[in-house]
Amino acid sequence: MITGARRFADTILATRLVGGAVRALANARGHRLILVYHRIAPCESAADQVIVPTVSPELFRDHVRALTEVIDLVGLDTLLDERDPRRSRGRAAVALTFDDDLPSHVEYALPILEELRVPATFFLSGRALLGLGAYWFQDLEVIVRTFGTARAAELLNAGPADLTELALRCQADAELRQRVRDCAAALHPARVLDRAGIERLRHAGMPIGFHTASHDALPPLNDGELTQVLHRGRTELESAAATTIAYFAYPYGQADARTAHAVRGAGFVAAFTGQPSPVRQGVDPYRIGRWEPGAVSVPRLLAALAVRLHRIGRPASGEPHA
Repeated sequence: MITGARRFADTILATRLVGGAVRALANARGHRLILVYHRIAPCESAADQVIVPTVSPELFRDHVRALTEVIDLVGLDTLLDERDPRRSRGRAAVALTFDDDLPSHVEYALPILEELRVPATFFLSGRALLGLGAYWFQDLEVIVRTFGTARAAELLNAGPADLTELALRCQADAELRQRVRDCAAALHPARVLDRAGIERLRHAGMPIGFHTASHDALPPLNDGELTQVLHRGRTELESAAATTIAYFAYPYGQADARTAHAVRGAGFVAAFTGQPSPVRQGVDPYRIGRWEPGAVSVPRLLAALAVRLHRIGRPASGEPHA
């Protein structure tokens, strides 16, 4: 139970965080940052967010409302426009993005974005368009919810591991990911965004980017595999989106010089990593950072946003991927 003294202390902390953040953001003129979210969905228990970062609809709505009060929420095109006047005057600018083919994009995120009249770019794989099922991490969630982490690791022959370690082992091991898919096939399958969902985003005016159909980390792939991954499913997704796809998001946010060069060669205009750094003038358009705030309170969101926006001109080395 939270005591009255504890609630009072939390209120004071929140007031100080918001007050300081608002003052800092007011001075962040022309500074820009891209945010990334994954799943927006009700969080009934800890098991509902075991792998995919999840923010409740109520908290996401609070995030967006608070952001509109202190910065400009703009589309990705506007934020990346070198001629945008916000770079020299007006408030700081932030763009919202979403990753993965999650049905929650249409079920929960889109209604809030439409309600608050805020744009966002959705980086999709188009898995349903190719007859593919859920991502391996969705399947792993199903297994863990059914059996618990310890039993799931045993069933997958993955060795003893907590949930984070188990997920990292799966990410790095293609054979283990196949065991995840095989094990999950006998359970209640996870869903992915279908063609109707993609078209719903399109009709709402939400830009769509590419996130690869396979969602494999790109740096470990050889040149032939990399070329295939950058093209497989892109045409089908462009057809469903009724537009040429210009933007690319690296799976797991992982990129290096070789993969950035390949993405450029594939004809994308810009690409986005998981490096939580602001968008600086002269940034490599194929290694633009994004920051995932996660399920933090509004005061902590604004405080962290202020810190990141004021890192303009500072090196991003040493910061972890989102």
